[in-house]
Amino acid sequence: MRGRALQVPELPPISAACTDIPAEEPLRILSPDGATAYLQRSDAPAGHQGIPLTARAGQGVGRLYWYQDGLLVAAGAPGERLFVTPEAGTHRLVVVDDAGRSSTVTYRVEKPGA
Repeated sequence: MRGRALQVPELPPISAACTDIPAEEPLRILSPDGATAYLQRSDAPAGHQGIPLTARAGQGVGRLYWYQDGLLVAAGAPGERLFVTPEAGTHRLVVVDDAGRSSTVTYRVEKPGA
């Protein structure tokens, strides 16, 4: 999927004049966790090392779009099992719901012995 991903610029803040955003619990990334260092194992295939993409989304959210380092890496309904393949380095992950709300986390993936 990465070969078809589109580069996305920084998302602008929501305008104060926007009145269509419901007042409810904000969208929040639960996984990956910015306080956890993830390990990219050399003894297992990359396709078997997915980091779960989970977020707390409000009522009525139909779809979540996940962007890592500006590239769309996954999309699906809240609660759908989605994963991102770990790549060594520090990554910025943004999730956007179908109402335009977003949440961001920066997380780190390390290689063994690095």
